[in-house]
This record gives sequence, C-alpha cells and structure tokens, in this order.
Amino acid sequence: MDSRYDPEALRVARQATATGEQVLWAGRPGAAVWLSWELAHPLGLLVVVGGSLLWNLRDRTGLLSERPGLVAVMTIPLWAFAGWLALAAWSRRKRAREVYAVTSRRVLILADDGTVRHAVGLEAAPDFRVQGRTLWLGGLDEVVAAGRGDLDGGLDRMERLPRLRGLADPERVMATIRTAAA
Repeated sequence: MDSRYDPEALRVARQATATGEQVLWAGRPGAAVWLSWELAHPLGLLVVVGGSLLWNLRDRTGLLSERPGLVAVMTIPLWAFAGWLALAAWSRRKRAREVYAVTSRRVLILADDGTVRHAVGLEAAPDFRVQGRTLWLGGLDEVVAAGRGDLDGGLDRMERLPRLRGLADPERVMATIRTAAA
C-alpha cells in the first residue's frame, strides 16, 4: 500500500488526536521490497543449521534409525529458529498495518486500531533523520555512537527506536514536520 494517501489511515489518525490537534499528514508503511534484517537473521540461521543437520543426519551407519530420540534432540535448534522466524514474520506483519501521522503538535505511530504506540513531540524535530525510505524520530546519532561497542553493532538498540518505515516520499513528510515545528 502506498503511503501517499490513505483515507483509512487519516480516519484512524484523527481519532487518536488530542483536542485542538490537527492531522497534517497520515499514511501507512509501503510494501517492503527487500528482505529485512529481522527476517533474514533467523532465516539464514535456519538454513545454515538445517543444512548442516541434514548433511550430518545422513544415515550411513544405521545409528540414527536405531535412536530416534537422538534425531529429535538434534532438531531442537531447527524448531527454535523456525519459531524465531515465525515470530519475526508476525511482528513485521503487525508493523505493516501501523498508521503514521503528523499532527500540529507531534508525530504519531499508531496501531491499526488507533492505539498510540509512539508519540514524539515536534520540539524534537531537529533530531529527526531521513535515511532511505525511513524517517527516524530522534536518537539515531546517540544509538549509532553507543552501538559501536555492542556485539551486534547497535542493531538491537536501533530496533527499539521509533521510526516511520517504508515511506513513499520521506522528504515530503519531513518537510511537513519542519513546517509544523516552525
């Protein structure tokens, strides 16, 4: 779904606004073209672990056919990574139904039922960053600096930052925010 105009997103955003607050823009994330890190990570591990298990479970000696419990124990990592992949896919699907809104006072990330997940005041607009089709709602510079010492390079910290993902025209949304913040 394109994030340029979505009447349902506008309706949900208007329901979430406070008294005297005006919705300046509302939309939803666009469709993801590339496989994201959150899905690629468990999928890659599932393929590597599954492939190595299949390679090693070739039953040349008859040992595995005599001990089915051993096979069950050896496939536990496969089930764990498959569950992780399913959880990541569910989370991504849930996030794809989010509604984004820019109001006269703040930027909102709403669940599809109108529940406010994140609200960032426009006074923080100088910290917002556009990167590709994503609009980061502050904190990115600090997370990048702090994440250099993390084992995962700060990816976990970045996942917790509020952001508008998959925007068709992030520069236009940022211009709307700058105009409202001025």
